[in-house]
Amino acid sequence: MDQLWLSVIRSRFGVRKSAKSFNFLQRHSSSGTQTDFNQILMSARGGSVTLHRNEELKVDIIRIANISKKNALSGQMVLQLSEITSKLEKDRMQDKRAILISGDGDSFCAGADLSLVEKNLKQAGFSDKLSEIMYDSQQRLAKLPVPSIALIDGPAFGAGAELAIGCDLRLTTPSGQLSFVHGRMGLAPALGGATRLVQLVGSARALDLLVTGRNLQGKELVDWGLASGRVIGEDEA
Repeated sequence: MDQLWLSVIRSRFGVRKSAKSFNFLQRHSSSGTQTDFNQILMSARGGSVTLHRNEELKVDIIRIANISKKNALSGQMVLQLSEITSKLEKDRMQDKRAILISGDGDSFCAGADLSLVEKNLKQAGFSDKLSEIMYDSQQRLAKLPVPSIALIDGPAFGAGAELAIGCDLRLTTPSGQLSFVHGRMGLAPALGGATRLVQLVGSARALDLLVTGRNLQGKELVDWGLASGRVIGEDEA
């Protein structure tokens, strides 16, 4: 799938693949000034969020990887995403054309790892702080001077759906899925997803998606105005 996504980007930007990777699995556990909240997040290990720089395409790729949980975000991953978006915010971005966000394997992101939330429900303010750090990451992406593009292959559920629609553009494969599952759990989108959804599809359709948790797939995402286009592999053409 990596080759498929990059071939699409290459066709748009007309350059060849040459990527370097930077792993942001680091300093939160050793920093003497970290908060108790960050310590809790960092102790919830599993998966990774990494930044890959493609110098020839002049794009940065944020890779979400937690395959055993359909790329659900562990506490560690939430911190890594925050650090990556902070780094991108500080970059001048003069030589970048886009920021791409993709998931490893056959999923985009199935939201936050529920075990992280369940384990810390009794921690005062934990849910609010978790929403805040993820919201801040989303806002940093939105304010970048280059477009952000979500590459949806497989499920983008809950916070994963909010992350996807928070990007400037979205591309989907036939197996791409997007669902606001929050309502089924008695929750409301906490990352600004409801407002963004209304902007994209209008209030009536947004209400439908938020109340029913309807799962839109592939071409439906394009038809509903939630994806700019579909990417089809040779074996699916």
